[in-house]
Amino acid sequence: MVKLAIIGGGDLGQQILEYANVLGVNVVGFFDDTIDEGTFKYGIPVLGGIESIKKSFTNKEFTHTIIAIGYNHLKFKEALWNKITELNIPFYSIIAPSVYINPSATVEDGSFIMPGVVVDQRSKIGKGSVINCNTTISHDSEVGAFSFLAPGVQLSGFVKVGSRTFIGTGSVTVDHVIIGDDIKIGAGTTVTESLTEVGTYIGSPSKKL
Repeated sequence: MVKLAIIGGGDLGQQILEYANVLGVNVVGFFDDTIDEGTFKYGIPVLGGIESIKKSFTNKEFTHTIIAIGYNHLKFKEALWNKITELNIPFYSIIAPSVYINPSATVEDGSFIMPGVVVDQRSKIGKGSVINCNTTISHDSEVGAFSFLAPGVQLSGFVKVGSRTFIGTGSVTVDHVIIGDDIKIGAGTTVTESLTEVGTYIGSPSKKL
């Protein structure tokens, strides 16, 4: 049986906990450097900080983990992922019941996918990604590892989103475009051509700040 530990006890951790409860996944605790060990967060015990993860796993206090770190710290999230991977600790995905994932699509471990999301034919969600409510990832598109898509994002077909990329609420991307690594897309932006230079883009059509 899965015994899930959530790394990060903030708002995203709370969301993951709520959907884990809906799915009947047993969440045994949080790891968080900013919360005192032995206290409770959202009714769940804090098992310690990040440095406690190895000992806790060795003691079989949990079997799987998921990282609940938001879009402002995606590089740190990747570094933490790599550290956890070196400890041979398996990651677990939380996918809300109303999500549609086509049988030909792929969702890698450690992802968090919220209600109303569509992952269409032959699309791919990279490891450790967060896909927010009512987002559509159309056919043959790809979301890179540790990326964060806010509510209502619409990716058309054959779109490639890089790693550690943030796409804001209600943004729309036309087909066959590439959005590079470490790019931020503001809310309501329309992406009509490929964006490869790191930076923040807003507007319709999108322009770099």
